[in-house]
Amino acid sequence: MWLDASIEKEYAKEFGYENENIIVVLNPGKRKRFVTHEGGFTFSELKTTLERINGGDGRFKKIDLPA
Repeated sequence: MWLDASIEKEYAKEFGYENENIIVVLNPGKRKRFVTHEGGFTFSELKTTLERINGGDGRFKKIDLPA
């Protein structure tokens, strides 16, 4: 998901970002978890993040989503 921190302030605070635009990969299952994309917003860099997750190297963090 794309998160515009200037609009979705409660969500950005939960993800640990307050004044930036970020991309996170959210696992919406029973245990809500996410991985933050660390890199630019290009196709190749996003692909690297997704490959890291598929390969089992993605480090998910637990999150409690706001209502």
